[in-house]
Amino acid sequence: AGDRKGRIPVDFIIRMDGRVAMVIKYGPGSLVTRRRPALAAARLVAGAHVPVVVATNGRSAEVVAGDSGQVMAEGLSAIPHREDLAARMAQWSPRPLPPDRLALEARIAYAYEVEGACPCDDTVCRIA
Repeated sequence: AGDRKGRIPVDFIIRMDGRVAMVIKYGPGSLVTRRRPALAAARLVAGAHVPVVVATNGRSAEVVAGDSGQVMAEGLSAIPHREDLAARMAQWSPRPLPPDRLALEARIAYAYEVEGACPCDDTVCRIA
């Protein structure tokens, strides 16, 4: 945690009762290309499946089920409110991801967020 090598920014981590309930990741451009890296980042942050993952470009959003990766809703207004998220968390049973799956998610996040990043993007730490 001390060094920043290979870190990928996540915009918002929403926790409820000490557990990660929702991760919101911003990226410019097409939401379709933002969905998978947002899902990977959320899984890495929590070390498990997360109930809700949001990929947004600031104009629209995709609300994604963190376990299946399926789009549940679209649009900024579809981002769950506290009450909706609390109801989802009440039914949520966290499933930790095994180390090999976390390594796969890290490779996916790296491929999308670091390898594909503009060289001028100083929000991504590249491995030297």
